Amino acid sequence: MAEMLGLSRLAYGDIERCKTDLTDSRLNQIASVLQLSPADILAFADRMTNFFDQCSGAIGLKSGTQNNHYDQRELEHELEKSTLVLEKYRAEIEKLKAERDKAELEARYWREKQTPS
Repeated sequence: MAEMLGLSRLAYGDIERCKTDLTDSRLNQIASVLQLSPADILAFADRMTNFFDQCSGAIGLKSGTQNNHYDQRELEHELEKSTLVLEKYRAEIEKLKAERDKAELEARYWREKQTPS
Protein backbone atom coordinates (compact mmCIF):
# COMPACT_ATOMS: atom_id res chain seq x y z
CA MET A 1 0.00 0.00 0.00
CA ALA A 2 2.80 2.39 0.88
CA GLU A 3 4.43 1.86 -2.50
CA MET A 4 1.14 2.41 -4.35
CA LEU A 5 0.69 5.70 -2.51
CA GLY A 6 4.26 6.82 -3.12
CA LEU A 7 5.10 6.72 0.59
CA SER A 8 7.73 5.00 2.66
CA ARG A 9 6.52 2.10 4.76
CA LEU A 10 7.26 4.13 7.86
CA ALA A 11 5.16 7.07 6.65
CA TYR A 12 2.25 4.80 5.73
CA GLY A 13 2.59 2.94 9.05
CA ASP A 14 2.31 6.28 10.85
CA ILE A 15 -1.01 6.87 9.08
CA GLU A 16 -2.26 3.41 10.12
CA ARG A 17 -1.15 3.98 13.72
CA CYS A 18 -2.78 7.46 13.73
CA LYS A 19 0.58 9.12 14.34
CA THR A 20 -0.01 11.20 11.20
CA ASP A 21 -3.28 12.92 10.43
CA LEU A 22 -5.06 11.51 7.40
CA THR A 23 -5.70 14.33 4.93
CA ASP A 24 -8.65 14.33 2.55
CA SER A 25 -6.35 13.93 -0.43
CA ARG A 26 -4.54 10.96 1.16
CA LEU A 27 -7.89 9.36 2.08
CA ASN A 28 -8.99 9.78 -1.54
CA GLN A 29 -5.74 8.15 -2.73
CA ILE A 30 -6.20 5.19 -0.38
CA ALA A 31 -9.84 4.84 -1.43
CA SER A 32 -8.78 4.84 -5.07
CA VAL A 33 -6.18 2.10 -4.50
CA LEU A 34 -8.74 -0.02 -2.61
CA GLN A 35 -11.45 0.81 -5.15
CA LEU A 36 -13.75 2.00 -2.37
CA SER A 37 -15.33 5.32 -1.59
CA PRO A 38 -13.78 7.44 1.15
CA ALA A 39 -17.12 7.19 3.00
CA ASP A 40 -16.87 3.38 3.01
CA ILE A 41 -13.39 3.54 4.51
CA LEU A 42 -14.46 6.01 7.19
CA ALA A 43 -17.58 4.00 8.02
CA PHE A 44 -15.49 0.84 8.37
CA ALA A 45 -12.94 2.66 10.52
CA ASP A 46 -15.73 3.91 12.80
CA ARG A 47 -17.17 0.41 13.17
CA MET A 48 -13.76 -1.05 13.99
CA THR A 49 -13.02 1.73 16.50
CA ASN A 50 -16.35 1.09 18.22
CA PHE A 51 -15.67 -2.65 18.23
CA PHE A 52 -12.22 -2.26 19.81
CA ASP A 53 -13.52 0.30 22.30
CA GLN A 54 -16.15 -2.22 23.39
CA CYS A 55 -13.52 -4.95 23.65
CA SER A 56 -11.17 -2.71 25.62
CA GLY A 57 -13.93 -1.80 28.05
CA ALA A 58 -15.02 -5.41 28.40
CA ILE A 59 -11.61 -6.59 29.53
CA GLY A 60 -10.73 -3.47 31.51
CA LEU A 61 -7.90 -2.20 29.33
CA LYS A 62 -8.88 1.43 29.83
CA SER A 63 -8.85 1.18 33.60
CA GLY A 64 -6.02 -1.32 33.81
CA THR A 65 -8.10 -3.84 35.77
CA GLN A 66 -9.87 -7.03 34.80
CA ASN A 67 -13.60 -6.47 34.45
CA ASN A 68 -16.11 -9.27 35.06
CA HIS A 69 -18.26 -8.04 32.13
CA TYR A 70 -15.95 -9.73 29.65
CA ASP A 71 -17.92 -12.19 27.54
CA GLN A 72 -15.79 -14.32 25.21
CA ARG A 73 -18.76 -15.40 23.09
CA GLU A 74 -19.86 -11.81 22.56
CA LEU A 75 -16.38 -10.78 21.44
CA GLU A 76 -16.15 -13.76 19.10
CA HIS A 77 -19.55 -12.85 17.67
CA GLU A 78 -18.43 -9.25 17.05
CA LEU A 79 -15.26 -10.49 15.40
CA GLU A 80 -17.27 -12.84 13.19
CA LYS A 81 -19.60 -9.99 12.21
CA SER A 82 -16.60 -7.82 11.30
CA THR A 83 -15.13 -10.65 9.25
CA LEU A 84 -18.41 -11.02 7.37
CA VAL A 85 -18.47 -7.30 6.66
CA LEU A 86 -14.94 -7.53 5.25
CA GLU A 87 -15.94 -10.49 3.10
CA LYS A 88 -18.95 -8.53 1.85
CA TYR A 89 -16.71 -5.61 0.89
CA ARG A 90 -14.24 -7.94 -0.82
CA ALA A 91 -17.08 -9.56 -2.80
CA GLU A 92 -18.40 -6.13 -3.77
CA ILE A 93 -14.92 -5.09 -4.90
CA GLU A 94 -14.62 -8.21 -7.05
CA LYS A 95 -18.07 -7.58 -8.52
CA LEU A 96 -17.16 -3.99 -9.36
CA LYS A 97 -13.86 -5.09 -10.90
CA ALA A 98 -15.72 -7.60 -13.08
CA GLU A 99 -18.19 -4.90 -14.16
CA ARG A 100 -15.28 -2.56 -14.96
CA ASP A 101 -13.54 -5.27 -16.99
CA LYS A 102 -16.75 -6.00 -18.88
CA ALA A 103 -17.27 -2.30 -19.63
CA GLU A 104 -13.67 -1.99 -20.84
CA LEU A 105 -14.12 -4.98 -23.16
CA GLU A 106 -17.39 -3.57 -24.51
CA ALA A 107 -15.77 -0.19 -25.09
CA ARG A 108 -12.84 -1.80 -26.90
CA TYR A 109 -15.26 -3.83 -29.04
CA TRP A 110 -17.23 -0.75 -30.05
CA ARG A 111 -14.07 1.29 -30.74
CA GLU A 112 -12.72 -1.48 -32.97
CA LYS A 113 -16.06 -1.88 -34.71
CA GLN A 114 -16.21 1.83 -35.51
CA THR A 115 -12.61 1.98 -36.78
CA PRO A 116 -12.52 1.54 -40.57
CA SER A 117 -10.51 -1.50 -41.70
